[in-house]
Amino acid sequence: MLEAQDGSHGCEHQISGQSWAGSARHMLEVRPGLFLGGAAAVAEPDHLREAGVTAVLTVDSEEPNFKTGAGVEGLRSLFVPALDRPETDLLSHLDRCVAFIVQARAEGRAVLVHCHAGVSRSVTVITAFIMKTDQLTFEKAYENLKSVKPEAK
Repeated sequence: MLEAQDGSHGCEHQISGQSWAGSARHMLEVRPGLFLGGAAAVAEPDHLREAGVTAVLTVDSEEPNFKTGAGVEGLRSLFVPALDRPETDLLSHLDRCVAFIVQARAEGRAVLVHCHAGVSRSVTVITAFIMKTDQLTFEKAYENLKSVKPEAK
């Protein structure tokens, strides 16, 4: 597991909204090196390899089964068990999730944050990351993310 690092900075970033050309339906690059997606994004290791993803944060009820030997070499992963229900406690996991992303990006890794559908739990984690790194309110960070992923919940 990656250790937390306080890599906070005060500069504001715009979300790029660039989709990864080979798999736009599976992953959306919301920042350089930061992808948002659903379970389909990790179903085929080629999706990760071609996007350069070497760190995966899964926020789902089931941990993905990365195919041994066919997977991405040197892949780091973090699994946060979470059902897609309103009563699910994601708040207690957000610091660890943000630290994982910050550390992976500091190491030059591209990161995929995903849940099952890529519209709720993963959006929560990326919104928390934007809030922390850009020092934005929830409303501003969420609005920023929704501008490139309108179906975000």
